[in-house]
Amino acid sequence: MIHKIDSIGKEISASFDYLHYSVNEDQLHDDLFTAENGSSSETLSKGLKDGTIGMYSGRVDLSYPVSDKLTFETGVKSVFVNIDNSSAYKNKVGANWRPDYGLSSQFIYDENINAAYVSAKVSKNQFNLEAGFRIENTNIKGHQPGNEEISDSSFTKSYTNIFPTVVLSYSFRNKNTLNLTYGRRIDRPNYANLNPFTYIFDAYTYEQGNTALQPQFSDNFDLSYIIKSNYRVSLFYSNTQQAIVKSYLLKENSSRVYVMPTNMASYNSYGLRMGVGNLPILSFWQSSVNVGITRNNYRWNEDGVTNKNGQTTILFNMNNRINLPKDWSAELSGFYNSKMVLGQMFVFPMWRVSAGIQKKFWKGNATLGIYSNDIFNSYRIKVSGLFNGSWANVNEQNDRCIIGVSFIFRFKKGSESKEFKKKRESFDTKRINL
Repeated sequence: MIHKIDSIGKEISASFDYLHYSVNEDQLHDDLFTAENGSSSETLSKGLKDGTIGMYSGRVDLSYPVSDKLTFETGVKSVFVNIDNSSAYKNKVGANWRPDYGLSSQFIYDENINAAYVSAKVSKNQFNLEAGFRIENTNIKGHQPGNEEISDSSFTKSYTNIFPTVVLSYSFRNKNTLNLTYGRRIDRPNYANLNPFTYIFDAYTYEQGNTALQPQFSDNFDLSYIIKSNYRVSLFYSNTQQAIVKSYLLKENSSRVYVMPTNMASYNSYGLRMGVGNLPILSFWQSSVNVGITRNNYRWNEDGVTNKNGQTTILFNMNNRINLPKDWSAELSGFYNSKMVLGQMFVFPMWRVSAGIQKKFWKGNATLGIYSNDIFNSYRIKVSGLFNGSWANVNEQNDRCIIGVSFIFRFKKGSESKEFKKKRESFDTKRINL
């Protein structure tokens, strides 16, 4: 709902959102081990994971322009999250399936986030300043009911934080702009990382959640120069405390690796970004290009020893749109990331090329297209690293290549309808998974 107070932009808005997410997944593992002497053994296991997430969000925002040079905004928001997950694992012993209580569990989680913000925008001559802060209060309750092997456990957390933001810009007379930005932000663990369930990849690799995981906090600085709203060069620096990163743990007297998210001591990133929003290569060919050079550094403690890992990475991204004769058009995009670090692990270079072509006919009312998101099936994840005195390599070769055909037909233009666009997202959707 929106109520317009006057004709110069003063308005108050209110909204309520609800989201329901569910997952039901079963697994069947048939592991066959063959020794050097030729003998073999087989292990059968299966699991069922069932869970739901319910999210409720309500907010009220006020926009209050004093003049064309000064505007105030303020608002409040509350989010309630309820999660109920269960997993049941069984192992085949002889002809019978027996419950594995060490892996089976239930997780009940409730979260409430209350936030309020205030901000102001001021412009004078060629200067523009936007400043504000947001205060957030978070309350969490978690419960893991016990079973024959796992003890009943529960936890509660409550914390309050303030997040300032400042954006200062100067517009030159030649239509170029200089921007300086600072912001502090919070990134909470996604719900799968908090979930203590064990996910079995194979007999050697288990992934597990961490109920003790804390949110990460980052301070971000960016200095950018924009030329005619199209060319951008920026220097950036980001420092993160309690960085959430997947860690790899090798248990004693075991060849099994446990992948678990943990809070590392610190993580910082800095570098240079350059981009072109619209590069006219030819009259019928438009491109956008982004290039970056980034240095990432991680620090963490392991057995009382401080460890470090760092790497300089080159990132390249390009999108092309080509208008062809007779209502044909094509798109070609791709990216390349050189070797990078992610916590303890090194990630080998990655690249992908996607493309599509389409044809309009019937006076432009119909469009037939064919596309592929990974033409060469090249998007594969290969990582390696040293942990607990052991060297590990992971090479995932999942086939993510998709080839599709689309057909669009527009019966009538219809009447235009103004969509209500919210100032911010209702939910932090990147946290929603189980």
